[in-house]
Amino acid sequence: MKRGRRSGLSSAAACTTFACLVLASGVPARGQEEPASGDLGSTAPAAAPRTPIRLEEIVVTASPLPEEPTPPAGSRSADDTGATTGPAAAAPSGAGIGVRTLSREELEAQGVRSVGEALGRHPAVDRATNSRGDHVVTLRGFEQRETVVLLDGVPTYVPYDGQLDLDLLPAGLVDHVTVVAGPGSVLWGPNGLGGAINVVTRPPGEAPVVETTFEASGRGHGARLEAVHAMRAGPVGWVLAGGVDDQRAFPLSGGFVPARNEDGGDRHNSDRSLRRLLGGVELECGPDHRLRLSGFVLDAQRGVPPSTVAADARVRWWRMNAWRVAGASVGHSGRYGERLELDELAWVRLYDNLFDGYDDARYATQELPRSFHTWYHDRAFGGRARLTYAFSEGDWASVLRVWSGVQHDRHREDEGAEVSRTLLTLAPQYEQTFDRRWRLTAGLQLDVEFPGDAPDIALDPTVGWGPLLGLRYEPLDGLSLELVAARRSRFPSLKERFSYALDQRDPNPTLGPETAWHLGLELAWRPWTWLELRAAGYDAEVAGLIAPVHLDSMVDQLQNIDAARLAGTELQVSLAPLEWLRFDLSYRYLFARRLGVDPSQEALPYRPEHTASLGASAAPWPWLGVSTFVRLVGPQRFEDPETLRWATLGTYVAWDARVDLRPLPWLDVSTRVTNLLDADYQTEYGFPSPGWQLWLGLRVTCAAFGGTAGAGEAPRG
Repeated sequence: MKRGRRSGLSSAAACTTFACLVLASGVPARGQEEPASGDLGSTAPAAAPRTPIRLEEIVVTASPLPEEPTPPAGSRSADDTGATTGPAAAAPSGAGIGVRTLSREELEAQGVRSVGEALGRHPAVDRATNSRGDHVVTLRGFEQRETVVLLDGVPTYVPYDGQLDLDLLPAGLVDHVTVVAGPGSVLWGPNGLGGAINVVTRPPGEAPVVETTFEASGRGHGARLEAVHAMRAGPVGWVLAGGVDDQRAFPLSGGFVPARNEDGGDRHNSDRSLRRLLGGVELECGPDHRLRLSGFVLDAQRGVPPSTVAADARVRWWRMNAWRVAGASVGHSGRYGERLELDELAWVRLYDNLFDGYDDARYATQELPRSFHTWYHDRAFGGRARLTYAFSEGDWASVLRVWSGVQHDRHREDEGAEVSRTLLTLAPQYEQTFDRRWRLTAGLQLDVEFPGDAPDIALDPTVGWGPLLGLRYEPLDGLSLELVAARRSRFPSLKERFSYALDQRDPNPTLGPETAWHLGLELAWRPWTWLELRAAGYDAEVAGLIAPVHLDSMVDQLQNIDAARLAGTELQVSLAPLEWLRFDLSYRYLFARRLGVDPSQEALPYRPEHTASLGASAAPWPWLGVSTFVRLVGPQRFEDPETLRWATLGTYVAWDARVDLRPLPWLDVSTRVTNLLDADYQTEYGFPSPGWQLWLGLRVTCAAFGGTAGAGEAPRG
């Protein structure tokens, strides 16, 4: 886009009727979780009692290292979806070994401040800071815009860009994060070329009555304050959460060598502030129906640190002086008889962002031709319906699931034409269990994109299709093997089609979709209750990969290049030799190459071939908790944006640690250090990461007033 210059069924019927009248973010319906079973491979439990159903998730995970009676940090119940009612519990809803859920307990133990930080500890995820200052991730080599990112089951990303800075989602307001590495299910919606990430916020009535957290940098660089309140009164539950983050700047490593646009110390233009508010109300309409209304607001401002090495003509003196997101949704979930479950969800997302480009490092004037003052307005509207029908239960369970939805994306900016598109999706998936040891999953996803009116060109609808076939075998209790083959597609974002990128890119409105054939083999084995081993091998053959093609030294264009291959292996070991001690080790190898090009240009940039990590946590006494996490990231190729020559970023080690003291049941005092080694490294050329930082925290929890704890929460003070 051209930039603007300066520029009983009665209660069920009542709930359903009300849901149709309200357009309000798809926070999940409350559900009780079952304790994790010691049998990793149990996929066909006996008929389960009728328990509440949820709205937000639809995958079943194998829980690592279960304890009695509750799962440890890093896991949830045998069914993380909450779909534990009779028919839904009869069989899992997709390939589950490649799924991992980061629970709230694990997020707290790690001391992470945001969803982005939490994802950076997942073996299949690489986290980076891009040239705009956004914190983004890749999943098994696929970029974030090639991955379905959802907030409470609702697609949440700027429609224009197809991405969202995940550091703007605070971990303190999150119940859990589910990561689907690979194509294990077709039930997540469109554009999941490489997998899915679902962030689930804290549900109504299931948090402490009051929980307040304050954290400040020991070096005076910033502070964070947030609070959560939740209660339940009869059939009504609610949650209200909010917070403030302020960062004056982040410090560079002591080993940073002064460069063209950065002299060291505090990083230039790296300030950041965030205000957020989230709320949700849930109404139980009898034993089989629930209605949920929820909404949130994020309001941020931040600087965009300039490249440390860019020449004067290319350095960006940018600030995001407004970044505002508001979202709302209404959802209904219900059970009809013993075999049918149906839930519906409608949502709206409003994005309003102000970008300012300045003349120089004073960030005061906008007089030169390269300066700008541009508002971006993005809107996303959508809805979906999800059906689950159990034909049979027990050892020969069979379940049909159908996901159908519509989503409309629209983008407008100052002095630019409006662009839009509409996506329709239909995805049936059938699951059949054979004598408990075998499970077959077959599905098909159909996506249709209807482009809106585009400047000077008429665009035709485009169809994407993706079959899925998965086979899971459990020869022994605690041992599972799964083979998955699937095809996925992703439609290009509005920015990829229409952006001029400050006159450095020619738009390409006819850009086509990316497609990928996936083949994956997953293994999970728990020989003892204190040890779990996981291994995965995968190969994704990508056609129509969207990548920049240089038209000259100053201008490029995004095009569908021939092909690429993303293949690799992952190994994970989790062990808990003592009840209070846990270790998690992982290693990943990733082969990410373009095919059919000169060997010197075949690497897909910023995708390290080798990564390894070690996480450890210990709670020897109720008043003490210690955790640490070390990640080793190998070399990664990149293309210099000025010389267009390929080079390599070196290996680095990132080490974080945290200590929690709980002198009273309601008080937690914490100390954490990030980048403990003060390593000088960058995840994108010219953009160094923060040096070591010390954070001091305090959390006060009141789990009950008058002796009544919030539902799902044991009293702690």
